[in-house]
Amino acid sequence: MQAGSTSAAVSLRSLLIDDSNRIPDIAVTDITSDSRKVRAGGLFLACGGGTQHGLEYVADAVAANVAAVVWEPAADHGAPELPAGIVGLEVPELGAQVGAI
Repeated sequence: MQAGSTSAAVSLRSLLIDDSNRIPDIAVTDITSDSRKVRAGGLFLACGGGTQHGLEYVADAVAANVAAVVWEPAADHGAPELPAGIVGLEVPELGAQVGAI
């Protein structure tokens, strides 16, 4: 699935490499790191940037009914508080993995 694609749902577990089985097997229909392009049922990737962090835009993603938020930890940002029903996962070095996702 390419970022922004809505042609078919894909398992969140299949997108992220993690041997701990902590990743729920939910379907996501879209993948983006741009909160302005989040679609209902999608996956929002909150990565660190040059001057801002995607964690600053999690509320926008939640408002768009995202299914899951995956974030890169940051010293100046805590883990986001997500409503029930939205999966949240912290993934160290997420920015380096975005191309593979």
